[in-house]
Amino acid sequence: MMQESNLTNLPCTAAEFGDLSADLLKMGKQVRFRATGSSMHPLVRDGDTLLISPCQPSDIRPGDILLCVGAHQRVVVHRVIRRKRSRHGAQFLLQGDKAAQSDGWIDSSAIYGRLEEITRDGKRIVTSGRFRFLGLVIVLAYRLGLRHTTLAAWLSRLLKHLPAFSGYLD
Repeated sequence: MMQESNLTNLPCTAAEFGDLSADLLKMGKQVRFRATGSSMHPLVRDGDTLLISPCQPSDIRPGDILLCVGAHQRVVVHRVIRRKRSRHGAQFLLQGDKAAQSDGWIDSSAIYGRLEEITRDGKRIVTSGRFRFLGLVIVLAYRLGLRHTTLAAWLSRLLKHLPAFSGYLD
């Protein structure tokens, strides 16, 4: 079992946060922080507290949400849309759920960890089961070019009103 630190508020720059997170995750520790921005809305929201765990590139699948260094050396929490093998190892195509375009292909060396849990309004949301299903639906919509279509909007409204998914999409 991983032990949590008693630090509750550690101010740092984005670069310092990236370096600290990378170091802690490489040591096998988990990292918990408050999300900022809206690129992953509605599944990850501005102000949610995210728990990131170390992961092996071989365990990463489309639909997973990763903490990594993206384009322009920015630390991001974005979804894996595709995975491919190259002679240098695994690479992942990442994109924010609301982002207009992908972050491009990310080498496995740029991956810090995988989202395991979200805390929102005092409730814990574990990223398995229904959450994973929603991630795969989003990946399928990307791959079929349906992200910004009437069909996607209809499906989103339908899922939002189903009790099994309303906690994620409300």
